[in-house]
Amino acid sequence: FEIGLETDLKEMFRVGPSASVVAIVGVALPFLLGFLYWWWATPDLGAHPGDVTDTMVAIFVGATLTATSVGITARVLTDLDRIHTP
Repeated sequence: FEIGLETDLKEMFRVGPSASVVAIVGVALPFLLGFLYWWWATPDLGAHPGDVTDTMVAIFVGATLTATSVGITARVLTDLDRIHTP
């Protein structure tokens, strides 16, 4: 949330294309890795309540890793005082 408040929209549009590639990879890769890990590396435990499937759990794991990775990246860039550099 804090990072969004400090974002300069003019700067964001200036670095748009390259930043878009980084953002897409930064979101897609953790999601894909989390999803695939759960889908292939964990056995079917059969312990899901109700109508919850392995696919739903895999999506949840992927989404959790995505949210965490974006927050960590933003915090590291802020701590290194690199958040406003192209």
